[in-house]
Amino acid sequence: KMQIICPGEFVHQPQAAGGGSTRELARAGYGAPFWRLCIDGHAATGPLATFPGMTRILAVVGGAGMAFDTPIGWMTAMPMQPLRFSADLRLQGQLLAGPVRAVSLIFDPARWNARLEALRATRCLAPADGGVAMVVCLGGGMRIGGQEVPPGAVARIETGESVLLPATNAALVADLRPLDHGARR
Repeated sequence: KMQIICPGEFVHQPQAAGGGSTRELARAGYGAPFWRLCIDGHAATGPLATFPGMTRILAVVGGAGMAFDTPIGWMTAMPMQPLRFSADLRLQGQLLAGPVRAVSLIFDPARWNARLEALRATRCLAPADGGVAMVVCLGGGMRIGGQEVPPGAVARIETGESVLLPATNAALVADLRPLDHGARR
């Protein structure tokens, strides 16, 4: 079954590291292994929150991008090019040219195999048993499984659906597959 989550339903909160705001788009259910999908606004240079033991995949969806100074060197996040890294890393973010919006998928890598990727063409999504897939609609509206998904909304998919996007629209797909079949969404 598919659930459409509209922007008015997102949970708003200040960023844990300060310097911006976070809107939580979706998260794991109670008692399930941790994962969280959110969109962050970064208006100034500053740190990214750490999540010990977790992995983060970050995709810039608004603005020119960000560079991160890390203990292991510099990393750069460019628009619609997801960047995967340990959420343990202490990152100091530098805006490349003004404010940035970024979608982050944060998850427990011991429990989930996860991907966050740009989607610009027709694709069949079929979440694994115990898994979940989400489509973040970034451009104009789109249709998924015959349902309209408004701009800025998230479609949470529990079973296989065909995703049809016009060539001018942009979307991100988050796909979480449990590493053990006992995981719950």
